[in-house]
Amino acid sequence: MLNKYSFNARYNTIGTVYNPATLTKNLIQALQGNQLVEEDIIQNKDIFCHYDYHSKYNSLEKSDTLRKINQDLDTLKDLLYSCNSLFLTLGTAIVHTLHNTDRIVGNCHKFPASQFSKRMLEVHEIKDLLSTAIKELKKINPGIRIILTISPVRHTKEGISQNAMSKARLLAAVSELQSEQDIEYFPSYEIMMDDLRDYRYYKSDLIHPNKIAIQYIWKKFSLHYFDAHTTEINKKLKRIRISSKHKAFHPKSSDHQNFLKQLLKQIEDLEKAESNIELSRIKKKVSKQIIV
Repeated sequence: MLNKYSFNARYNTIGTVYNPATLTKNLIQALQGNQLVEEDIIQNKDIFCHYDYHSKYNSLEKSDTLRKINQDLDTLKDLLYSCNSLFLTLGTAIVHTLHNTDRIVGNCHKFPASQFSKRMLEVHEIKDLLSTAIKELKKINPGIRIILTISPVRHTKEGISQNAMSKARLLAAVSELQSEQDIEYFPSYEIMMDDLRDYRYYKSDLIHPNKIAIQYIWKKFSLHYFDAHTTEINKKLKRIRISSKHKAFHPKSSDHQNFLKQLLKQIEDLEKAESNIELSRIKKKVSKQIIV
């Protein structure tokens, strides 16, 4: 949503991470500039991968997997050193560990389930892991603003009760951490559970929030973090995006052509007034429809 409204924001370059143990490990690895080596890459049949990283890196070539992960770790390092604000989203306290080493893995990569055990992190473990990551972040970026949030996505594969206990441990750990560290918390999980609390706000899988829920949480987020000026800009951006999706019955009519020209002017005026706004894709789309 932040990118949709032209904020200078980036998602985690190394992909989705669900548990705080792997999240902490990835962050520290990036911060310290520790590159992976070939021996770190594992193989499942003919696919090369890494237990701590997303399946988007999986490849038929070991060197390809290694290169892509290291590139994204470098990008993440640069972002962490320079960003003003960092949102850390916690998904689950449930982790999978390798039988032979008890090592926590971030991704099982379709290895046989018999190779893994499952357990739930204790509250003190979660707090200590996050505390370590936060301290490292503030060493290299003292002014960074860190906001923790808990994902409203339900991890029901582990069972409804296990999901509830998992979220409860994450909440308890964050609460304890807040009393010790200068961090903020945005209650996306609580908004979903307490404000909405109805299956009509989930997608058909009954796991992920649907568009209505996302918009509702975004509205709460906007009210909490944006000032009046930013809110007004966001309203203009929303109107521009909605207008750019309009499909005319008669695209060559004078009425529609005037509509497009006015829309193009609104875009150009907004870009001139706000140097951080960049709407080149929408502008190109609108311009192509204008008959000269």
